[in-house]
Formats: sequence, C-alpha cells, structure tokens
Amino acid sequence: MQTLSDSRVRYILDTNSSQFTVQVFGEGPTGHPDLRLRFAVREFTGEAGMLGARLESTTLEVAFQLSSLAMIDEARDEIRRPIENIVLEKALETKKYPTAVFKSSGVVANPVAENRYRVRIAGRLILHGIGNQHSFDAQVVASQDSLRLYGDFNLRQTDYGITINSVADGIVKIENELKVVFYCVARKQE
Repeated sequence: MQTLSDSRVRYILDTNSSQFTVQVFGEGPTGHPDLRLRFAVREFTGEAGMLGARLESTTLEVAFQLSSLAMIDEARDEIRRPIENIVLEKALETKKYPTAVFKSSGVVANPVAENRYRVRIAGRLILHGIGNQHSFDAQVVASQDSLRLYGDFNLRQTDYGITINSVADGIVKIENELKVVFYCVARKQE
C-alpha cells in the first residue's frame, strides 16, 4: 500500500474525455440473438476522492441523467425515435426516475505495472428508484494529476424493476441483461 500523503485529493470527472455506453441485446424475428443496440449517456457528473496515493481509500460517486441516453447506432429517424421512446419513457420512466447514481463503498486495488492497477469497486447503484449492491472490475491508470478508469459490467434490468420490453410490436425481444462500458478521465482538483 502506497502512502505519499494523508491529505484528501479530489478528482472531478472530465465529461468531455469520459464516456459511458449501454448495450442492449435482443433477438430479432429469426429467433437468433442478432440485435445489439448501443446508447451513449450524454450527461453525467462524478468525482473521486483519495487519501494521498492510496488507491484503496478511493471513493467514487457518479450521477447519470437518464434522459440524455441517445442511440449511437446507425438508424433512420423513423426507427431511432420509437426505440429511444421505448427505452426512455416506457422502460426507464425517465420523467419519474431521471437519475441513476453509483456511490462506492470500497475499493480493492492490485498493482499490474507502474501506476496501473486492477481494481474491484463495490458500492450501491440506484436505478429506476431501486438501490442494489453492485460491484465491478476495472483498470486504473494513475498519473500525477489524473485518474483513468476503464472497464465494463453487466446488470439485469429486472433487478431494478425495469420491465423488459419488445421493439417493433413484439418482433424484437429485448434481453434482461445489459452491458455498460465505460472510460473515465478524472482530473485532480487543487
């Protein structure tokens, strides 16, 4: 465990350099798992705090504005709009539950190389008005003035009370499991 200082260091997510993508999987009319829709989270805020250089002391909190989800796959507007409507209004109910929040409760860090770590982050994810314990693995690259965190994790919609919908009048069936892919840059605050 490294300790350069016991003073708390604050990092703010750089929203221009960071990205969160949600992948939705489903079955098309042939019954084969041949559908993958990708949505970018356009609006989010977050910060990390750390005691000195002790990665194990890191706290992380990220808030996502769910109405900012936008489909990033190529699609005509007459296809894109109904899909976004189903995801935002019917599945996520963004008017009732506008925000999802993740707040960490613990970090386990293992060095991989100089300034590179494999981490396990545990915490609570509140989505669709339901809070559940959630853990995920990620990679961290630490520099003097920034942290870079990247990885992915899966979550089940039903764990958060989200009704699994179909698209195109039931022709396309959406799977319960979603994949979230992230790349975050957090800049040190003076």
